[in-house]
Amino acid sequence: MRTARSLPLSVAPPSVRIAIDLGANLGEPEAAIAQALMALRGFVTTLRVSPLYRTAPVGGPAQPAYLNAAAVGFTRLSPEELLHKFKALEEAA
Repeated sequence: MRTARSLPLSVAPPSVRIAIDLGANLGEPEAAIAQALMALRGFVTTLRVSPLYRTAPVGGPAQPAYLNAAAVGFTRLSPEELLHKFKALEEAA
């Protein structure tokens, strides 16, 4: 007979550190990056963000300069869940 003490406990997955790059060059890039960062805070904790950097596009057709940033934080999502979230954010933008 199993007692409550011998039942396996449900344990949350460990928090892992992730790095994220953000970039935009169409419409209002600064607003797009700010919106993405707000959404990230829904599933990434202790989010730290670099300053914004403007970079020239490389190759391809003529286009506006990019606005870029990097962010680091922690999440409990699996790599697959994280990829799904990132793709959904990109499609929504």
